[in-house]
Amino acid sequence: MIRGVNPTQDPRLDKTQLSDQTWLVADTDDDVSRLTSRMADVAAEVESLRLAIEHQPCIYPIEITDLGSDAYNLVRPLPIIIEEYREDDVVIARWPEVEVFGEGHNPSTAIQELKNAILDLYDELVDGDLSLLGDLPLAWRRILCKTITR
Repeated sequence: MIRGVNPTQDPRLDKTQLSDQTWLVADTDDDVSRLTSRMADVAAEVESLRLAIEHQPCIYPIEITDLGSDAYNLVRPLPIIIEEYREDDVVIARWPEVEVFGEGHNPSTAIQELKNAILDLYDELVDGDLSLLGDLPLAWRRILCKTITR
């Protein structure tokens, strides 16, 4: 192209090609605008998902093999669930089979509290009057007696 000359007046250019190129640039500008808008939408969706995940507890299974007392033995490992609620700085350890749990500020404390709760429940159900127990506590007692020995 010659400097200082309007492209539409350049004798070397085919006017039809110039018109097609102008449309091509206009289409590209529209595409860039649409992509920019879509990128903003995706960024907002990602932020929304990040916030939703941030407020969900981190839940994972583990097994404990000891109750922390020489007076009691586990016959089998206990499958327990750990739930970490990071925003509240709370961890819950639970044994769903007998609906017992322990709570703390970290997994170790929550597990120790769970162990204490299991032993308390065991003592209460094993040493208590069976005639006073309902169906659910009787089921828990059966499970505890198959899992723990003194």
